[in-house]
Formats: sequence, structure tokens, C-alpha cells
Amino acid sequence: MRKIFQIWLFVFVVLAFAITFTVSFIAETKMAQNSAVSLIELKINDLKKQLDLNNANLKKIREESGRDAILKAKSFAHMLELSSEPLSDYDELVRTANSLGVDELDIIDGNGVIVAATEKNYVGFNMANSEQSKAFLPLLKDKELEIVQDPMQIGYDGSKIMQYAGVARKDAPGFVQIAYRPEKLEEAMRVADVQNLAPGFRIGTDGKLLIARKGLIVSINDPGWIGKPMVNYGIAPYLMTEEKGVLSANVAGIDKICVYEKVPGYDLVGCMPKHEIYLTRNEMASQIVLFNFLLFAVIFILVSLLVQKVVINGIYRVNTSLSKITAGDLSEKVNVHTNKEFTALSKGINAMVAALKKAIAAEADRIKRELELAKSIQHSALPSVFPPFPDRTEFDIFATMNTAKEVGGDFYDFFFINNNQLAVVIADVSGKGIPAALFMMTAKSVIKGLAQSGLSPAEVFTEANSRLAENNDAGMFVTAFMGVLNTDTGEFTYVNAGHNPPLLRRKGEEFAFMKVPAGFILGGMPGIKYEQNALKMASGEVIYLYTDGVTEAQNSKHELFSNDRLVESLNKIKQGASVMDILRLVKRYVDKFVGNAEQSDDITMLALQYNGKRKPR
Repeated sequence: MRKIFQIWLFVFVVLAFAITFTVSFIAETKMAQNSAVSLIELKINDLKKQLDLNNANLKKIREESGRDAILKAKSFAHMLELSSEPLSDYDELVRTANSLGVDELDIIDGNGVIVAATEKNYVGFNMANSEQSKAFLPLLKDKELEIVQDPMQIGYDGSKIMQYAGVARKDAPGFVQIAYRPEKLEEAMRVADVQNLAPGFRIGTDGKLLIARKGLIVSINDPGWIGKPMVNYGIAPYLMTEEKGVLSANVAGIDKICVYEKVPGYDLVGCMPKHEIYLTRNEMASQIVLFNFLLFAVIFILVSLLVQKVVINGIYRVNTSLSKITAGDLSEKVNVHTNKEFTALSKGINAMVAALKKAIAAEADRIKRELELAKSIQHSALPSVFPPFPDRTEFDIFATMNTAKEVGGDFYDFFFINNNQLAVVIADVSGKGIPAALFMMTAKSVIKGLAQSGLSPAEVFTEANSRLAENNDAGMFVTAFMGVLNTDTGEFTYVNAGHNPPLLRRKGEEFAFMKVPAGFILGGMPGIKYEQNALKMASGEVIYLYTDGVTEAQNSKHELFSNDRLVESLNKIKQGASVMDILRLVKRYVDKFVGNAEQSDDITMLALQYNGKRKPR
């Protein structure tokens, strides 16, 4: 028996060692990959910011350079207009160019021919003979026109960048043209060159960034790869099917993990060698192997020395009882009395189980009482007295909430903003239980406070989203719908944040879904702007609001109640039914459909009927 036990013990120790090492190795590998991907994504974001910054700066300098060029051209045209003699003398033109700070001055007559220029070779040139100069010919017809061209490479050897601008002449038919070298813009273009961006970033020790356009590398820290296809580098563009993603690549025989992101005009790629990514993992794996080997060896030796036949028998009996206990049978008793140690062990286990049973019962009772208190507090925060405004005849309103658990994440609310504006809100917080209930209370208070401050529905949701998203470490969010009814006019202004669209029953018609823009959830992301819409309600028309606990209620076959069944159920209700009857009948239809299946989500509904403007007494 002892030998058999030792064999099985050895197998167990080896298996436990292997499992422990494998799980640790996989976890360390995943952690290393996630850290590498996060680092690369961070660098790519920095690269994107630099790319955007360079483009923005270059655009600004281009605009400044263009304004400066037009100003110089206008100044030259004005000098021609004021000059008592034509400024056609070459030396005089050169002095004028120097005074204006330009490299070239050209005077063009009404036929589009250069009649004077600081470049003698240009005199007599017809502006219609080149694409660059032809662009200025509209100045012959439109005296108010101003033309400035983007900087371009010109000159006899094309080695310098010049910017051209032109305006109509005031003294005679034709126009003037100036050209100068925008050194500030030229320097900005050199700095903003995409080719210079990637070499300025490094990821870890050997990681690199590259920028590609149409499958060709345009920026990388190795100039030899500029202009070559990415696929030759080891990154296949056809694998980059999403806007961003992660892929493996073999670059020059080195396995790498690469992260890519597509931005307008470019593909940004960051790569790190796997041997660098897994360096810490490999070191940790060596330590785990050594530690686990020593640990399991000691355990095996100690257990083997202590095992005796009587101990094995006792262990078997104790384990039999413990198996029942761990399976949930807390009525099991351990009765092993082969020696005083097992007797003490039996008593200790039985005492522990008894204490555990008592603790479980006490804890269950405490949790039940706390949840009942939480449910009471939650429901007390919602309007529950109907009719809520007995003296107001312009509308009827009724609402219900049935939570799936003791507390839930749904809520409804209605309140007056002023004497003739009634706000209604219905919302569904992500998740269930205590966390959802707490987030619900916060969202309800924020929305009501903002609405009563006089903000429009769209402004309420925009500000509420910012407040709920701030410090939202739990990542919770809420779908919500808010409407404001003008009790004098029947105008209903509403805004939606990812919530189910309400249903509207027009006078003499059936219930139908309102065409409501989906909108974005509240608390999911700061900076979201919401838009509001409006409709006009006539007397007797009803709006029905609800949460997805209605349409997603499931029966025992896992079928959903669905939007179609909701519309069908509402339209079974006769015209003229009260808002209370509408909600009670819908709940009855849902309950009948669900049958004996457990309620899977909170069911919250609100119905609002407009009765027309209040009549004076």
C-alpha cells in the first residue's frame, strides 16, 4: 500500500509541477505580450501625435507664407501704380526686389507676356507656355483676383524651393508676379518630412517604428529600406485587414511581434523582437522551475516518510468524508479514531464544519437583511405615489419597476422643471446587483440636478455623460432616454443615449416605435455631444417608455419577448385605457410569455398620456 501510495504521490507531484509551471509560463507569456503591445501602441500614438503636429505646423506656416507672398505682390503692384516712370529697367527691378525681400519680379502685359523681369532670360516669355505660369492668366480678366501657389522646386537644376504669387496691375492691363524662397516654410517642410519621423522613436532596446504608404516604406531608422515594399521587410500588408491590430513577422530572420494602425494616407507599424519581449519571462521561468522543484521534492520526501499503513487508511476515511463536505454535504461527520491524532483531526474538522455552517447561515441572513434594506432604499428614491400630481389635469403618468435581483440597475423618474415643463427619464445601468444600484443612484441624481438647473435635454445628457465618465474606473455605463413635455403646448422634446426607442400612440392610431437616434451611452466616453429632437402631442396621445428587460424577457425555451411581441401586446390594449392599465397589461403579457422561467433582467416601464392644456377654473 505504501509503495502504491508513493508511486501515485510521485505522479501527483510531477503532474502538479508540470501544471504549475505551464500555467505560470502561459501567464507570463501573455503578460509579456500584453506589455509589449501596450508599449508599441503607446509609441504609435506618440508617432501619430507628432505626425498630426507636423502637418498642423506645416499648414499654418504655408498659410502665413501665402499671405506674405500676396502682400509682397500687392506692394509691387502699388509701386508700379505710383511710379511716374515704368519700373522696367533691370537694375531698378533688382533694387525693388531687394527692397521687397523677394528673389524674382516679373511684369506681364495684357497679352500674358513678360515685359520686364529680374531674370533677363524670362523677358518675352508667354505665361501660357507652362503649366505653372498658366495658372496666373485669370488675373488678366479679374482685377480683384489674388493667386498664390504652393512652394515648388524650380530653377535650372530644380534644387531650390520657390513660392509664386500674383495680382492684377493697377497702372495698366496685365499683372505682376513675385517669387521668393520661403526659408521658414522650407525648413518646416524639411522638419515635417515623414521620412524623418520614425527614426526618432525607439521601442525598448531593439524595437523599431516604420511608416508605410501604399505598401512602400517611407520612414524607418534604416535608410536602406526607404522606398522598398513592406513585404520584403517581413510584414505582409494583406494581413493588415483591420484599422489596427497585432501580427507576427520575421524580419531578417528575427521573430517579432508587430502592432499596426492605419491612419489617413499611412500605415504605422511598430515591432519588437520576441527574444526581447520574453526576456523577463524566461528569467522568471528559470526561477519558477528551481523553486517548484525544491518545493515539490520536499513535499514528496516528507509525505513519504510520514505515510504508514494506518495513516493511509485514516486518510482514505477522512478524505471520503471531506469529499462529501467539499461537495456541499455539511451534515457529514468525520469519525476516524485509529489514533489520537486522527481523533483530534476528526473533532477539529467536525467543529470547523459546524462553525462554517453557523457562519454561512449568519452571513446569509446578514446579506439578506442588507439587500432588503438596499431594495427599500432604492425603491424609495423612485416616485411611487400615483397619481403624483393630483391637481394637474394636463397629463396622466404611471411607472413600475420589477428588479431581477434584490436590487437592480434600472430606474425611472419624473419631475417638474418649472410650472409647465414635465421631465420624464428612464434608464438602464450596465450590470446588476449592488454596483449597478449605486451607479443608478448617482446617474439619477446627476440627471435630475442638471435638468432642474434649466439646461436643455441635450445639454443635460452632454454634461451628465462627462460627470459619469470621470473617474469611472469600474467601466460602468447607462443607457437613458429623457423627454420634456410642455404641458401647455404638448411639445415633447427628447434626447436618447443608447436606450430602446419609445413607442407612441397617436390619436386614433396604433402604437408604433418612434424614430429616435440611438445616441451614445452615458458614462462610456467623455466629450460626447448629444442632440435633441421634438414632436407635438395631441390630447389623448400616449408615449410608452421601457427598458430591455421587457423585450429581452426569456421563456423556458430561451426565446425573447421581442419588439414585435411588445408592439402586438400594446395594440391589444383598447383605446382609452389608462396609463396604469397599459403598464399592468403589458406586464401580464410578459409574465404569460415567460411562464415559470426565472426573470433574467430588471423590467421597468413608464407611460405618459397628454390630455391637453390645463383649463382655467
